[in-house]
Amino acid sequence: TAYSMTKVGDTIYYLTLSNSNTLDLKSVKTNGDAPTKIKTLTTAISKFYIEDGYLYYVTNQEVFGIAKLSLETNEEKLVTAANVQDFIVEDGIIYYTDNVGFLHSINVDGTNIKTLSKEYNIKKIQLLKKWIYFYNDKDKVLSKIKKDGSKAKNVTTFVTNETYNVTNKNIYYFDEVNKQICVTNLKGKKSKAVVSLTATR
Repeated sequence: TAYSMTKVGDTIYYLTLSNSNTLDLKSVKTNGDAPTKIKTLTTAISKFYIEDGYLYYVTNQEVFGIAKLSLETNEEKLVTAANVQDFIVEDGIIYYTDNVGFLHSINVDGTNIKTLSKEYNIKKIQLLKKWIYFYNDKDKVLSKIKKDGSKAKNVTTFVTNETYNVTNKNIYYFDEVNKQICVTNLKGKKSKAVVSLTATR
């Protein structure tokens, strides 16, 4: 089972469950050649990012936080110690939420740490252009905030849980009450069902 994966050039990196119930980071060429086990990771979050030859993931091996692993030397370094709930790496910056729902950013070299927001109980985050979208557990809506922490605003009340995906044109989300996947535009004004998840006979 691959819990998460990403493609860099002609190589697919993925996390899979090992025989000892740990998560192994592995790689394979897109043509199926050179399957390789890179490292066993101790993590509670199965997502990871690769940027500029480094893999970034949430570690809980000794200190809970975000670690970076060199794919060339296998050397590992802790970027920041924090109780991370979700994170994103983009253009040399890590955006992450902590266990109380605050939003932070830090450079991938561990410098310039900032607290971007303390006003919301921020859950799942997603980046789109200049905005960080997040599930606002305080108000039970989908919200967004600029990457510098300014101009926070609610996007739509249709999204009432953490299962959503923002694209360039639409927002797809899980309607928990009616058990269906729905879509709304980026303004979040109108919604329609895409598919029902209710079992039928």
